[in-house]
Amino acid sequence: MSLETARLLEELAIHAWPALSIEELGGWRLRYGAGVTRRANAAWPNELSGELDLDTRIAQVEKFYGERGLPPSFQLSPAGLPEELDEALARRGYQWKWPTAVQAAEVDEVLDRTAAPAAPEVRITPVIDEEWFGAYCRSESPRISADAEESADRLTPESADIRARILRRIALPTAYASVRLDGEPVAIALGVREQDWLGIYCQATLPSAQRRGAARAILHALARWGRADGASKLYLQVMDDNPAALLLYANAGFRTVYQTHYRVLA
Repeated sequence: MSLETARLLEELAIHAWPALSIEELGGWRLRYGAGVTRRANAAWPNELSGELDLDTRIAQVEKFYGERGLPPSFQLSPAGLPEELDEALARRGYQWKWPTAVQAAEVDEVLDRTAAPAAPEVRITPVIDEEWFGAYCRSESPRISADAEESADRLTPESADIRARILRRIALPTAYASVRLDGEPVAIALGVREQDWLGIYCQATLPSAQRRGAARAILHALARWGRADGASKLYLQVMDDNPAALLLYANAGFRTVYQTHYRVLA
């Protein structure tokens, strides 16, 4: 994994999952999403500008989230700056949480590995609709979702509304994919393309549809859509403690290119 790749994918990811608001702090970006999903409510410290020292920067982050009733949080990766940030946060009592693998694959390899006879039909729409979002809300469980963010908060009407607002803020080409079995949508995912990459988000399969090829069919359909839209590579984020998702993605040709984690001041 090159540091350049990590920096690129972290930049793509912040565009693919936009917070409700972002404030800039000397290159760092302070994201706020009313407490809904981790990455929409964590500092993104992957660029540096200006002359603020590290202690001042961290204090400003703590002030920003404290004023909004949230614990200060940083999403950290090899792209984080300055390099000593993780150690500095640990010394200040920030807890290490939610280790996540960022994985990547070539579109053509995923298409080859996920092709299957009699695969479930995949519906793809360019914008979010009620059917997709309803399945998304029903999938809200750490046992169901393969996405690194989907167990970040308990789903309530209020948090569902925030998630819908985040999804509608995506300004990039999108593909909302779903599979229906027995007349009901039971598996979903979201593809977000930027440059020649397609990010896979929100992938989840309801228990009734597991081991029936729905997740693999969705990966295949999104890879095909991405290639037609100019993507040659795929990326996604999956938590280290999700063995079912890790196996799905490994079988599809994904490999971990770097790890991320959070630092949270409890």
